[in-house]
Amino acid sequence: MEHYRYPILCWRTGPEYLCGHLIGTSYNWVASDVRKIKASLADRLTRDHQRQGWLDEPLLSPQLKMVEVKCTPSYQEKDGFYPAPYNLLLNVPAVFGETEYGHSICYLPLLSQSFYYYNPKQLLDLARHFTQDFVSGLKPEQVHRYLLPETPWLEEAVVRINASSRRNRHHQGPSVHEQTLSGMAERFPSRHSGRKNASPVPDVAWERTSWVDSIVTRIVDEQSNVLLVGDSGVGKSAILREAAKKAFKISRGQEGPTLLFWKTSPHRIMAGARYLGDWQKNCENMIEAVRSSGGYLWFTDFVELVRTGGEGAEDSIAAFLTPSLRDGSVRIVGEATSRQLEAIRVLLPGFVELFQLVKVPEMEKPAVQRVLQHFQGYTSRNMNIAYTQEALELSYRLLSRFERRESFPGKAMKFLGQSLNRAYLNQTETIENSDILSLFVENTGLPELFLRDDLLLDEEEMRSFFTSQIIGQENALEALYRVVKVFKAGLNDPNKPIATLLFAGPTGVGKTACVKTLADYFFGKGQASNPLIRIDMSEFQHPMQLERLVGSGRGEPGKLIQQVRDKPFSVVLLDEIEKAHSSVFDILLAVLDEGILYDAFGRRTDFCNTIIIMTSNLGVGSTQSMGFARSNETNFTSSVRSFFRPEFFNRIDSVVTFSHLTPENIQVITQKELSEIAQREGLRKRNLTLQTTDALVAHLADIGYDKDYGARPLQRVVERVVVAALARYLSEHPNAHNQTLRMDWRNEKIDILTL
Repeated sequence: MEHYRYPILCWRTGPEYLCGHLIGTSYNWVASDVRKIKASLADRLTRDHQRQGWLDEPLLSPQLKMVEVKCTPSYQEKDGFYPAPYNLLLNVPAVFGETEYGHSICYLPLLSQSFYYYNPKQLLDLARHFTQDFVSGLKPEQVHRYLLPETPWLEEAVVRINASSRRNRHHQGPSVHEQTLSGMAERFPSRHSGRKNASPVPDVAWERTSWVDSIVTRIVDEQSNVLLVGDSGVGKSAILREAAKKAFKISRGQEGPTLLFWKTSPHRIMAGARYLGDWQKNCENMIEAVRSSGGYLWFTDFVELVRTGGEGAEDSIAAFLTPSLRDGSVRIVGEATSRQLEAIRVLLPGFVELFQLVKVPEMEKPAVQRVLQHFQGYTSRNMNIAYTQEALELSYRLLSRFERRESFPGKAMKFLGQSLNRAYLNQTETIENSDILSLFVENTGLPELFLRDDLLLDEEEMRSFFTSQIIGQENALEALYRVVKVFKAGLNDPNKPIATLLFAGPTGVGKTACVKTLADYFFGKGQASNPLIRIDMSEFQHPMQLERLVGSGRGEPGKLIQQVRDKPFSVVLLDEIEKAHSSVFDILLAVLDEGILYDAFGRRTDFCNTIIIMTSNLGVGSTQSMGFARSNETNFTSSVRSFFRPEFFNRIDSVVTFSHLTPENIQVITQKELSEIAQREGLRKRNLTLQTTDALVAHLADIGYDKDYGARPLQRVVERVVVAALARYLSEHPNAHNQTLRMDWRNEKIDILTL
């Protein structure tokens, strides 16, 4: 009997508990002291040896190094990953050393990553690369899961095993071909198969057995190139992962090489290609290595093959791989949506024909409900967290109605995974309706009023909210009330934006303020970011500027697409719509009619959870005096109708006209502006209360209103007169605290008194 030492990464999870991770496996243990962790994990290794007759080789003299990595988290949308506007600094523990076979290997245990390295000088660079690649598709809250509260350290699990029996497993280090591929791809299944899934959702293709078996047949028996086709969320990735695992197990029991899959992406192939011909050389080496090993290349972002490499699709990686696919030198599996498939066919005819297409439809409701039951059973058994049946049903209902960017079961697994993470962090054992509602409000910004059928709309409260923000525009208020009532009743068309409105009227009368108020009412309850997307359409007066709005043929998303992908639950304000080029209106036709916009590569952007509001000054020059409100409304509507083509005008739900503000309206707006000043930080931190007299309000309303510019100059007047006077007063009275300041207009100047 000999002693074998296996490293354990330990760290504190709180004042009373430690967590230990057995390097190279998925085994974790939580206990009150290190001795219990070491004993428990050693016992687990002993039982594994008794069951399977072998154990993985231990690391000789393992070392721990913290690798500092600056990463940019991303927001994952249906069609890609979009970076957050800030960086996070991760300190990732890396455990490395040599095996008794002389191979150098490094583990990133928290990320469930491992890799071989051949030059110790490259260890840190490789660790940073694998970390950045791992977190590239994670949201900020997911990245935070990998931040340790304290610096970890290494312990050892000591196991007594007969040396010869431990080596009964036929173990070899990486082959020459694996060494070639390891720089550009990740082996699947991993050589160290005990890797832990980073997601709380199990890596299982529930209710998809027939599709898994079909793909295994095409891979193992027919040795075909396979492309899974289906909408985002139908389970293509889960099916492909399970099929790859099954094909690997089958091949191990047959003669010939074991069937391995090498997951990579066009961007990984391009990494490090600095000079002309470098990426082609990388492809040649990769093709030769895969051909010699008899494995498969697995491209995780298949559509990128036709847009990465040269200047166009004919010079892309896909074009370079085509001859090798034809003669069978390389075999590929991947996945794409139907739109992406058609885009590839247009850009590079003949490439898709080299693949067997497996179409994966969205699950029917009974199958989705069975998947939810599987998930409920999994969390109860493995995490001691249970879902109530009502919580699962509520999740399905909310996702069915509001989340149309993805399909079932993917969107359900993603949402329930979020709820599971939250429950785990909060040490909650049961997830109920209130937990589901809270998470959904946070994700969408929608208030519970719109999510719960048992809550009735309080019209008085709704009117009070809007009238406190919107002054003197009854037409606009009635239009907004209609939008709220229709959406609350669930009568809006689910395949179009929630509402499409055009606000017409003179400048400075409250059109933009109205849009902001609506955004706050609909989507301002949970989202951390502002739910208003504002785009100045005067920036798109030339057809060449269209790329900046919707994106280019090179794949970069435009301003509109990027922001809607980042904030799918939002109000989209297209300011001064009449100034845009007519080609912009052609693009918007599909958005207003179907709520969907596709780019050149078939990537979908969903507008069905947005409210689209366009503003316009059309008809302002032809309006009559303020007293003829009905005539003004007719002039605005007539001008809008004559400017836009009928097919565009007919897709607008309502043209909302805004009238000139009356002196009484200006007085109310002035008082509102002054009350907002009273809430500014300089006054609040000194605990100063602000009072204003009628004389001051009347003076500001008089000099701050212009018939041609409405109330827009009023804010500048308030800043110049009131804020400047307050700043002078506070500068002269630095000890002014816990007082009431009374501002008056006397003798043609601001007078500030202390009460």
